[in-house]
This record gives sequence, structure tokens and C-alpha cells, in this order.
Amino acid sequence: MKDDFMNDLDVDNYEMSYLAHSPYNHEVFICTPDSDSTTFPNKCLVYNYADNAFYRRDIRSETGYMAYGKDIEQLLSPTGDGVTREVNPIIMRLHALADDVIYKLDVGTQMNGANPTCRAERTDIPLGGINTLQTITAVYPEISGSAAINIYVGYQFHPGDTVTWSSAMSFDPSSDVKVDCLVTGALFAIAFESTDGTFWTLTGYTIEYEEAGLR
Repeated sequence: MKDDFMNDLDVDNYEMSYLAHSPYNHEVFICTPDSDSTTFPNKCLVYNYADNAFYRRDIRSETGYMAYGKDIEQLLSPTGDGVTREVNPIIMRLHALADDVIYKLDVGTQMNGANPTCRAERTDIPLGGINTLQTITAVYPEISGSAAINIYVGYQFHPGDTVTWSSAMSFDPSSDVKVDCLVTGALFAIAFESTDGTFWTLTGYTIEYEEAGLR
């Protein structure tokens, strides 16, 4: 993931990259422009030092600045002629400036009123060695959340191969225990995804599988 992130760096504007720290979520944002950006960062590689984990995050295109400070509420003035900003002196947040608008980055589950795609994915999973074939029959996710998310199971035959994914399988943490599937391969991939702003936490999963023969 980190290599892919750096390989997509805009070589003409990489000097516009910067770091931002969010003590509220124990995270460091590594903000860079990618090949689709015009000048300023539009992607982040985020490191959570409490969990010792990395993830990628999209931010508003042309996000030129981030800073951690007192919570800012942005409101239209009564006349509609400008913008007034009220400061909450107690709550601290990570803010970003893009397109002359201030955004909060560590509160809520939406991006400027839109639901983002949130996905946790792992590929190149060996279950029985790459010289034998295995068939995954079920996945038991350890997920807590308020609504259903989608689970995908995929297969590969060689390390680094493109993943062939199954169709989406819905999993509701409040009522489901597992998802059933039949996916055969030498290596496997699994992904957990939501697109509706649902808040969920994945702490682990168990894969049920059986040997399918030699390659």
C-alpha cells in the first residue's frame, strides 16, 4: 500500500506535500498530490500510531493546508454576503483548507455531505501453500457496526496477480454470524466495504476452507 501510494506521487508537485497530526485520533496524515492533482495534495496516507496501522484516504482536491486547533464552525452570515467563523474554545479538531472552505477531517462519517467508500482489503493470503488449491466455504467476520456492509472474497494463482473477486455478500453485524461462499484458488483476498456512511469496526475474521487438490 505504501509503495503504491508513493508510486502515484505527482513528480512535478511533490514539494507541495506536507504532514499533519491529529492527536484526537492518534493519527499522522502524510498528504501528497497524485498524478490526477493539479498542484496541491488530494490524497493522504494516514498512520494510526495507537494501532500501528496505515490506511489511504481521499481528501478534497487542492487541499493546500491542514492544522490541528480549536473547533471551527463555518456559517453563512445573515445577509449571505460572506462567511463568519465561530470558534469553540474547548473541542480540538484537525481542519483542512480547500477551495477557500474549511473542512473537519476527524469528525463524522461523510465527506462534505457525501458518503465515502470505506474499504479494508487484504490480498495474497496463503491458506495451504501456493502448490495446492483450497476452497473457501465461509468467512466469520468480527465486525461491530450499525448497519450491513459488503464482503468480497477473491482468488489469485500467483503472488501479485490481479484478484478475481466474488460478488458482494451482505453482512449485518446485528444478526449475521458468517457469509457463505465457494471460492477456489492458490492465494486469496478478502475485502470489507461500505458506501453509505455506516460506522463499523473490523477487529478480525476467521476463514473456513478445505483442500481442493494439487495445482
